[in-house]
Amino acid sequence: MRKLNNKGYMLVEIILASVIAFGVAYFIIDLTIKLKNKNDDFFVETQVVTDRAIISNKLMDYLKEEKDSFDCNSLSVQDQKILYKGTVIDKVNEYAVIGTKQCDKEDGQFIITIPLEVKQQGKDYNVYINYRYAKQ
Repeated sequence: MRKLNNKGYMLVEIILASVIAFGVAYFIIDLTIKLKNKNDDFFVETQVVTDRAIISNKLMDYLKEEKDSFDCNSLSVQDQKILYKGTVIDKVNEYAVIGTKQCDKEDGQFIITIPLEVKQQGKDYNVYINYRYAKQ
């Protein structure tokens, strides 16, 4: 059996230190990437939920204001914008894709659905409104 001289010990120490440094660096980089992806997901979710809240609130304002005269045909989707009677309700952010809107009126009740799809997240961000105005 051969003994290592001082140069041999130094070489082993350098190799071990390099392996440990590489392992720590890899761990830190992997952790940073995971945290960045998580932050990106939270950012996108915040943007889409904000858009959904704006759309819901403005549509409810129109429904309460106009009551029976609310016109489903005046509610439209163009590009990334949702409009009512030509007035922009909201410009949806670029992360969401707006599907085909549905608006039904039945005996004083409005049921409105505007699908918002985010490809990178599997959650439901659709706008659902089921409003019945009080008849007088």
